[in-house]
Amino acid sequence: LFPVYLPLPISYPSLSLILQGSFLLFYFGLYFFLKRWLWFRGLALWGTLAVFASWYLLQSGPFLSPVEYPGTTPYRHGMFLAVMAALLWWQWQRRPGLAWWQRDLPLWVAAVSFWWSLDTGLLSVIALLGSLMVAIGTRYDLVWRERVRSFIGVVGRQIGYIYAIFVIINGVNWLVIGSPPHWELLTNALKFYETGIGKLPLPAWGIFEGYIIVYLVALLIIWRKIKARQTVNLPLVFVTLYGIGALTYYVGNSAWNYLYPVTAPLVLVILYLFWDHYLQPQIVQPQGQPMAARVFIALSAIVAMLVVLKVPVEFSRRDYPNATAMLYPQAATPGLAVDAQYLKYNFPPGERLFLAHANDGQLLLLSQRVSAWPILDQLDVVFDWQLDAMVEQIRREQPAYVFIGDEDFPYREDFLARLPAVV
Repeated sequence: LFPVYLPLPISYPSLSLILQGSFLLFYFGLYFFLKRWLWFRGLALWGTLAVFASWYLLQSGPFLSPVEYPGTTPYRHGMFLAVMAALLWWQWQRRPGLAWWQRDLPLWVAAVSFWWSLDTGLLSVIALLGSLMVAIGTRYDLVWRERVRSFIGVVGRQIGYIYAIFVIINGVNWLVIGSPPHWELLTNALKFYETGIGKLPLPAWGIFEGYIIVYLVALLIIWRKIKARQTVNLPLVFVTLYGIGALTYYVGNSAWNYLYPVTAPLVLVILYLFWDHYLQPQIVQPQGQPMAARVFIALSAIVAMLVVLKVPVEFSRRDYPNATAMLYPQAATPGLAVDAQYLKYNFPPGERLFLAHANDGQLLLLSQRVSAWPILDQLDVVFDWQLDAMVEQIRREQPAYVFIGDEDFPYREDFLARLPAVV
């Protein structure tokens, strides 16, 4: 984000503007992809509106914002569309004699997606490899040994491209900063992911089961096509596998704002199934109004109602005349502004601060300083092992100051209880 922040102040409103831009780019890309995938402008527009309604409008309201958390926006969850588009292009262009970069374009895009966001990128890589396994496995002009050898080569090249980008990232970081990236932040994030289901376990019944049913139907249709030796649409395989993986993100963090971003793959699967099992056959041989058409009309009515009701609410909260001034960080209270000025003028810019505060993120932005701990803000500290690591870092580095806010925040009491052992 360094080039993006050159003309923008570093603040939460600026990040919200960037997240808003990620939504805009995703919807534009989604429309053009659907138009090329399904060959119907109307269906592409419907799909884009459906994802817009489910992913953006449902999170918009007087006390809600779809750009409040980067982790629930296309900035994190949207790269699968680029991998899917590259796969569609590859399926169209697949022929002997392609240059290596054309042959491996989906692998390159998936490798970039992997490092852009580790968990959703890993899902994209798995879904892509599953799609290519179907493509290679259905090449009946090859014997099984040749198919297995070809797929192993694909997996090897994918791992190689991921490693190549890893080397590039480390090299650039060494040139710019003089040290490798803080990879521990990624490994810590994975710990959140794998323990999430223990925080908010799923109920026995819920709306998520509709997602499971749709994906099971899609898998069954894909399997039937493979068994019948019919052409399998690779983007359908990809988005089905990716959607199943993305649903585990909701399973691990069972809240409504986590369900919205994993709805986009579901919409694409429904669109393709409607096109493949109703719209395309109707063009060839029109037949009445089957149940699929009625369900699709009902879903269209829901999407239209959301758009009509929520768009006015969204625009009623915009303050365009003061948009420029709102991009700069502002203190929530006068006391926070005083604390920020103290930190800014009493500690050099390069010094990392040991700051435990209810508004630590805002305070660091206002003072233009960086936390010494490898956390983004106090909301990231939810496990005992994190507190132990923070206290151990204090013991190891013996800083002259440890700043602790007097307002309550989630780990304040536990943190204070651990401090006497090292201070």
